[in-house]
Amino acid sequence: MDPVVREVFEFFDGFFNQFNPYNSANLITYFAWLVIYVATWITVWRSPRAWVRFISFVANQVFSIGILISWSLVVLIAVRYWIPSLIVVLLTAGLALFFFRRRDRTPALS
Repeated sequence: MDPVVREVFEFFDGFFNQFNPYNSANLITYFAWLVIYVATWITVWRSPRAWVRFISFVANQVFSIGILISWSLVVLIAVRYWIPSLIVVLLTAGLALFFFRRRDRTPALS
């Protein structure tokens, strides 16, 4: 096969592989989003410090589904990998709840 034709085929193969929801880059992006989203959600809910809640809220919004990856990709991956997704959510929620065991009702100065 001509090297130019092979290069064109490789380009299009790499281009369309990005749209495959099961390629490794999309799976890494999905599970990283899942960890960050759950951890920041619990931090916003449980942290006693306003500045930590604010930074967590901003991070949560930056890494939200609409900005980072599309809904269709999330649905495809979540349905296909529902058990690993459930495990990641439970582990992340457990760790976040452990680190933010209680939220003081008194306002923090710092």
